[in-house]
Amino acid sequence: MKINFTYNKIEYTLCTITEFAQLILKHLTKTNKAKQTRFLADFALSDIYDNDTIDMQHPCDIVEGAQGWFGVKELGEIGFNNTDSRQLIFDYYGGQFHSFNSWEIDIEELADLKNGWGLKPDEFGIKSFEIKNIICNMLDITNPNYNILVQWTQDECLVCDEKEAVKPIEDMAVTNFAEMLCDYVSGLDEGEGIGREDIIDHLYEYINWDKRFTREYEEGKKGFKPF
Repeated sequence: MKINFTYNKIEYTLCTITEFAQLILKHLTKTNKAKQTRFLADFALSDIYDNDTIDMQHPCDIVEGAQGWFGVKELGEIGFNNTDSRQLIFDYYGGQFHSFNSWEIDIEELADLKNGWGLKPDEFGIKSFEIKNIICNMLDITNPNYNILVQWTQDECLVCDEKEAVKPIEDMAVTNFAEMLCDYVSGLDEGEGIGREDIIDHLYEYINWDKRFTREYEEGKKGFKPF
């Protein structure tokens, strides 16, 4: 069973755990790597069985019947120049009853799956099997054909929370950059202050604050010419 629908401007899929694992892995094969942490989906156990009659005229019944919400995100570049793998993290929104679970795949393995899509079903099946097991363990069930409801659209409140978390960092970057420019202007009058190269370094750091401590950050810095 795989049914896609939209309710209250939120995209959902009613599917089995096995199908959801395959959708996640297929999503990863679309890009080589993620640069930032990003939301993938929320999911919950559904009260709908294969032999149930589903009334798509009332999708609210499907949504309201799902209970026990979990989430999955893809982690971006973490650690020290760690660009050789893709990581997923699964967690329970209730917090106290379940601990988070993580899963990792090598970039080269992912490339093989992408290039051999349809040609290497065994390899794809093994990787999706690993994800499926994590989901089953978190839901505390053994049947991977159990139906779950997947929510692909992130809740607005979570989006707002993430924006609020990022805003202080952006504000600090703007403040530091403004202070740097003030120091430079003051230095022009006093014959001191920071020089052209310092301005370029600070400007690059300001523009790319979210990529610091990555290989991409250091490589981009070499050819950075803002003016």
